[in-house]
Amino acid sequence: MNLISIIVNWYTANADVIDKAADIIGIGSAFLALGAWINTRRISAFQRSEQERLDQKIQIRLLSTQNDGKQMYIDLPGGKMRREELTRGEVLGWIGMLPKKKGEPGSRFHINWLSNNEFLETMNRVQAGNGDMVFVIPCTQDELDQFLVEQKILDQNGNPVEPETAQPAA
Repeated sequence: MNLISIIVNWYTANADVIDKAADIIGIGSAFLALGAWINTRRISAFQRSEQERLDQKIQIRLLSTQNDGKQMYIDLPGGKMRREELTRGEVLGWIGMLPKKKGEPGSRFHINWLSNNEFLETMNRVQAGNGDMVFVIPCTQDELDQFLVEQKILDQNGNPVEPETAQPAA
């Protein structure tokens, strides 16, 4: 008796058990494949929503509140930064691109608030947040005045005042 005939005889004697085991394995594999497909769809939906969140725009605003309550601000030029790009280095780089009024050419700007812990905590909140928003960087008026950029005014509700509605100089 050769090896092939031994295998054929064994399979013929145990065919019902082998067929049932194969059916169980096939059904189990189908359920596992269905579970993997459902999980893949869930992960893809999460990735899409996370990418949409990271693509949201953040406006960087330097804001000075004066003693009389008047608020002056500079919105950084170049539009808004994507949330995904919002890092300490990017924010400092965008501020560094503003032309300066005083100081040596190529000298670095100075904003005191950027070197304290509250700056990093605020940045972390903005990075983890959702929706388009304004990242406000508090400044003194002297810190705002170092830049050769038009300063704008906020009304008492925090809305920008359009130049034509601003009070003319007497």
